[in-house]
Amino acid sequence: MCASAKQSGESVASPHQNCQWQGHDTYTDSGHRERGLSCQDRAAYFRVFNFSYAQLEHELWPSDLCWDHFVYGIALREPVELIHSELNYRTIHYPKDANKRSALDDLRRKMEAPGPAGEDQAPMWKFMDNIQTRLIADALSVPAGGINMTHVRRARRRLAKFRVVVRVVDLDDWLRRRRVFELLGWPDPGYNDRGSLGPNANRVHQDFAHIHDSEIRWLRHVNRFDTALYNAIPSLEVEGDERLFR
Repeated sequence: MCASAKQSGESVASPHQNCQWQGHDTYTDSGHRERGLSCQDRAAYFRVFNFSYAQLEHELWPSDLCWDHFVYGIALREPVELIHSELNYRTIHYPKDANKRSALDDLRRKMEAPGPAGEDQAPMWKFMDNIQTRLIADALSVPAGGINMTHVRRARRRLAKFRVVVRVVDLDDWLRRRRVFELLGWPDPGYNDRGSLGPNANRVHQDFAHIHDSEIRWLRHVNRFDTALYNAIPSLEVEGDERLFR
């Protein structure tokens, strides 16, 4: 999406890391609410420098929800697919954090004896415990196993104010993908020679963290609230769907 934004002529907020405003909106800013900006300050910065696009890679703080100044979009991924992808990615780039067996065992232990969870998204167990609901509902500090339908409803209320809410799988269908890019005002980037949408930012093509069927069943149970959130998003209709595009 970052590459597509640039190709489409968007002016990306700078300084940035993969379209995330450094010092405020990156993955490493997770848990550091003091780095958040007021809506007025963020809007003024964009206006002065004529920026038109940026991405957030941390939990959604109340200060990030500037409905009167910006429009928002998001793509959610099937929960177990997201966990699998995260494990594979960390195996390559952060091998100390990515041992599947130790990550699963850590989550089980924390669910059996819940304790303080911390404010950031770094621990691998959080990516295995309803991470999409946690990020959207600003619930990273909830102990393991503590996410419930209250958090899902909070996430859904927030998503109801987003202009575009889709599933990642919808981008695999060229008609649905074209509809998304039409609403963004961008040309459809199409597929590259590897069959991926646009430039492949996370180049991991092998399954380094195979998840067994029994593990998948358990993860589906644990992540039933992420599944509820994901299933609440109807598959994108080619002709447009007023529930998705407001």
